[in-house]
Amino acid sequence: MTKRESIFMDHDELKTPCYVIYQHKLHENLYAIYTELAKRWDGNVRLGYSFKTNNFPYILDYIKQEGFLAETVSDDEYHLAIQHGFQPDQVIYNGPQKTEQLLIEAINQNSIVNVDNLQDVELIEKNLHRINQNDPVIGLRVNVDLEALCPGETSAENGISRLGLSVESLEFRQAVERLKRAGFSIAGLHMHYSTKTRSVRVFRELSRQACQLIKEYELVDSISYIDIGGGFFKSSDPDVRPTPSEYAACITEELGKILNSSRVQVIIEPGASVIAASVEYVTRVINTRDVRGSRIVTMDGSSLDINPFMAKRMPVFYTSELSDTVEKEQIICGSTCIEGDRFADLHKHRQFKKGDLMIIQNAGAYTMVYNNYFINTPPYVYAKEEDRYYLLRDKVRTGLFVHNQEVR
Repeated sequence: MTKRESIFMDHDELKTPCYVIYQHKLHENLYAIYTELAKRWDGNVRLGYSFKTNNFPYILDYIKQEGFLAETVSDDEYHLAIQHGFQPDQVIYNGPQKTEQLLIEAINQNSIVNVDNLQDVELIEKNLHRINQNDPVIGLRVNVDLEALCPGETSAENGISRLGLSVESLEFRQAVERLKRAGFSIAGLHMHYSTKTRSVRVFRELSRQACQLIKEYELVDSISYIDIGGGFFKSSDPDVRPTPSEYAACITEELGKILNSSRVQVIIEPGASVIAASVEYVTRVINTRDVRGSRIVTMDGSSLDINPFMAKRMPVFYTSELSDTVEKEQIICGSTCIEGDRFADLHKHRQFKKGDLMIIQNAGAYTMVYNNYFINTPPYVYAKEEDRYYLLRDKVRTGLFVHNQEVR
């Protein structure tokens, strides 16, 4: 991986605001559920890292170095994977917005292509004369009524997911029949589902549904992979439940009822479980003031850097050594002029003063990819490997709006 000159220092010497990527945590989180699954499925497991969760170059380089797949959900992400040195057969092409040109290219270059909708099927039918792969890797994204099976657990509004081929409305059946008529085998099922709970029950039910569909549509001879998707809890935290072992056990127990681990591969697509806990965000107090009984603490960073949608939630954080004085009320605010730019409301907490650090944990998922040039340029980025820091991204000081320039 390409790195700048290493620096030996501690948190107090970091330029702020910044993200710090901890390589050892990235490694632990990558291998946590992968290793548990591999133990239970005779090693026939592959991991596809979710590009959308965090596509910072250092992270993508590490994923590639470890031999994992790139999981992409758009043409832009697919091309980004290729630019980063992933071979086409190391890329999973998912998502509801596949274009005709890349869909056929991906099939011909032996990428793992998971069909999301009947339009994808139509594009394949339309371009049969252009497909030169004898045994293309085409799977189907499954849309099953998971809310009915796991009430209250799904993330989709009204429990209705917009992604994948609906089993209930017969889209799935049509896709299977039309692809078979066109001469294709169904190589895989993509079972990813977004949930609020990330429970073992969800993954057991998804695995069970995959087996049921394989039996119902007589796919046992053609299926070569089950892509169970992502949505796991942060992997390497021993206090978090479910554990990687519990996830792996429920998935393999269900799949093993009808599938052979030597012939059918299990694919997982972790994102947040890998990268969230591998990154911390460090910000420093630049000033304090008292307003009507509350201490206003302004940081040099912004909550937009860790919570781009400004959802009401309390970050998990620790601090540099603070004053022994305890403040009744402190409002920890970001550096922008947006009134809602607030990190936390603290009650009876040790007093923050100028120069103190707030280090926010679990800052790697859906944060850096949302960085923009709104008011402030994006933060510094460091990697920490053993006892040394590497500055991966400096803070842009000029050309604040250059990314918005018109093409002339």
